[in-house]
Amino acid sequence: MTGPRGGDRGAGRVLVTGGSGAIGAATATALHRAGVEVSTLDVSAAGPAPHIRHVRCDVRDLDGMIEALAGADAVVHCGGLASDRPGREHDTFSVNVAGTCTLLQAAVRAGVHRVVYMSSINALGCVGGGRPEYLPVDDDHPHRPASAYQISKHLAEEACRQFAGQHGLTTICLRPCYVTHPDAGPVSARPAGPGPADLFAYLDIRDLTAAVQAALTAPLTGFHAFLLAAPEPWNGADPARVAADYYPDTPWRHPASSLVDCRRAGNELGWTARHQRVAAP
Repeated sequence: MTGPRGGDRGAGRVLVTGGSGAIGAATATALHRAGVEVSTLDVSAAGPAPHIRHVRCDVRDLDGMIEALAGADAVVHCGGLASDRPGREHDTFSVNVAGTCTLLQAAVRAGVHRVVYMSSINALGCVGGGRPEYLPVDDDHPHRPASAYQISKHLAEEACRQFAGQHGLTTICLRPCYVTHPDAGPVSARPAGPGPADLFAYLDIRDLTAAVQAALTAPLTGFHAFLLAAPEPWNGADPARVAADYYPDTPWRHPASSLVDCRRAGNELGWTARHQRVAAP
């Protein structure tokens, strides 16, 4: 990418928030292996690896975030709560929405021009307790978030859109589906995987970190959002049959290998999912 501190296209120096979490740690490790000068930030005192610089800070701490972003060319924002917390919805909004707004403000103050935000298909509200308006779901699907977590992802994306328009940031929101990990242990001990409520859609963590690297270097400006999913349903069935069996009243717009249309990520990021499911459904 063309960063604020030079014209070389590349990731440059990158801060990964949420670096102690599963996705943040995998992202930081993948960037480090790719030769990126990466550091991490988390409320946890422990980082993903001894050889990766780690900062202990809450993403809602504006002064701390500005200091952590000093000298960075980009930030990958994985910090946040990963699911609903019944009875603690205020925590979800505080960390996921206020935290993202604080990070964006800190990026403006620190002169960081590119923010890659780890959003979710949940921002659309068409999974979990929601229903898609059509299939395959694409990045233009109307937002109908219902739960606190879904609303927080939607609002964080809107903050990214606003800061891109008002401050000239490049904000890229990645919308992965159910994330799987190849080193999650024996198949028998793993979660059952995504079902009908999740469109049987999933993404291998290795493909997610590849999407992050693509988002850091793609020649894009302004606000963008990209759905990310593997090229087949988790249950291995034909997508049209899955749609007919589980979503009989949902319009089926065009044939696809998945119930989630990721062509925009392919066209604009040059990204393709390469890993199939790692656990039997």
